[in-house]
This record gives sequence, structure tokens and C-alpha cells, in this order.
Amino acid sequence: MNGTFNFSRAVAKVMMEKKTGGNIINISSDSGVSGAASMSHYGAAKAGVINLTRSLAIEWAPYNIRVNCISPGPIETPGVMEVLWPTKELQDRAAGATALKRFGTGREIAWPCVFLASDAASYISGANLQVDGCAITAGIPGSKLNP
Repeated sequence: MNGTFNFSRAVAKVMMEKKTGGNIINISSDSGVSGAASMSHYGAAKAGVINLTRSLAIEWAPYNIRVNCISPGPIETPGVMEVLWPTKELQDRAAGATALKRFGTGREIAWPCVFLASDAASYISGANLQVDGCAITAGIPGSKLNP
């Protein structure tokens, strides 16, 4: 959460000095919305990012700075797969914890970021967009961090 705050503040300072306005998009997690057993510290920090996003959106609106957040669910990346779901059984269980019954991709997180940064989202600020395949459980049972 400290990194998100420090980076947001540094970027906003430049936007304010140049009077350009702009967009800041923070990344949180579904764990920040619903929590997850054995990951309370992570969930609490990610919930903080969601609240920070909303608070900064209110504070910086007079400078025409929009601040939004994306909260991904299970996304297929090498690091995450190796750490949280190293076996086919755990991967199937994680994918099964979404209504779409699959992992998301990095591209499926990137496109919502493009949208939020675009003029198409010019009246969206302080929002948390969950990009999670419609998670149907809190946390993902059976992961190495959530037995």
C-alpha cells in the first residue's frame, strides 16, 4: 500500500504542477474486497488500496485527476501459478472458483485499464472494477496460501 500511495502522490504532483489533469489506475485484488483465509495481511493491504483510491479521487477531483482501481481475480501468470497453484488439481480448483471457470489473462486486465484511462470513462472516478471472472468464493480454497 505504501508503494501505491507514494507513486500516486508523485504522479499527481506532476499533474497538478502542469495543470494537465490525468488518470491514475491502481491495482488491488479480489482479496481486498472479500478477504481470504491465511492471507489476512494481503487482503487488508489490498482493501487499503481500494479505500485509498476512493479517497484520492475525492481529494484530487478539483485538479481534474481521476483515480480508479482494478481488482483482478485469478490471473494466469507464471509467478502466481508456481506459488499459489503449482498442481493441475489446484489450478482446476482455482478456475472453478469463478463463474467463467477459467483464469484471466494479463490482457484481460490491460483492456479495462485502457478503458479507465480513456475519454470513454471520463465520468468514472473512485471506482473499483473487479475483473475476476465473477468470483464465486471468498479466496480460493486449496491454494498453498488458503488450505
